[in-house]
Amino acid sequence: MLKSILINIACAGMAVLANALLKHSLQGRLSWKGSVPTLLWDSLSVLKYPLVWIGAAAFITANLLWLFILATQKMSVAYPLQLSLVILISFLVSVTFFSESISIRGCAGLGFLLLGIALITRSGTA
Repeated sequence: MLKSILINIACAGMAVLANALLKHSLQGRLSWKGSVPTLLWDSLSVLKYPLVWIGAAAFITANLLWLFILATQKMSVAYPLQLSLVILISFLVSVTFFSESISIRGCAGLGFLLLGIALITRSGTA
């Protein structure tokens, strides 16, 4: 069971890493300038940044881990666990690395998520 939880944490961590790297790489480099061709050209031009490629590799890795999770775990447990972990890790990364603010409601919501994760993992079916 611990192995299953660790694989879920790794998958969620890779998904958040991918999104954080892509956000950092793309911030200020993509915007709507009035036409689809311009947006497509700007989107292709960001491929010159190494963090975009590392983020894409992390995204692919997260999805491969997710396929393994789907093949080996109950979806009724794995999916809510995965979503909760991604939300929790995303919140921590956004506050730590992107200086986003923390609200009391956000902290309360995270508390409920942590409670849910504990309930799911303690049920012995993860």
